[in-house]
Amino acid sequence: MFRQRQRRLGWLTCALLWLGLVSWSSTAPYAQAQQATYGPALFLMEGMEPAAPLQGVDVQLHARLPGPTGERLVLSGAPEAYKVLIQAGFRGILLDAATSGKVYYFLDASGYTARTDMAARSLGRVLWEEGDTRLVAVPAAEERAFVEAVLLTGAHLSVISPESLPLAPPRQPA
Repeated sequence: MFRQRQRRLGWLTCALLWLGLVSWSSTAPYAQAQQATYGPALFLMEGMEPAAPLQGVDVQLHARLPGPTGERLVLSGAPEAYKVLIQAGFRGILLDAATSGKVYYFLDASGYTARTDMAARSLGRVLWEEGDTRLVAVPAAEERAFVEAVLLTGAHLSVISPESLPLAPPRQPA
């Protein structure tokens, strides 16, 4: 009788621990548990020599993309920084004027299906697309649902970290 009670108590303890873990993990964010944040606005710039025009402009670099005329940079900063770069003669797109409370993902659309498109557009907002690449803004509260819905369609995602990358490009080996 005593052993039966101990066994039940052991199973009950395990079940409660498992339920606690499941409920905790289902509320945890996917990628954005970091302290860093994006700048107030997100923009895509091209036609820039790496790092040189960014000296003195308060921006954060989040991603580098190949483009038809050179490297493209996904930057964040104040809207004024975007205007300074445009006035300096660089081409750019203001992707999002208000980044607060959002997470950004690159979506590889090479296997894009109608289900992927529906998942991406119902839970996020496509800010930019070219070829097989989409840049999607997702409200932080919807991040988990977005990631799960898109991954279930077989598409590939890559989060754009709010951590800033070095402005100088990596050196190529000689």
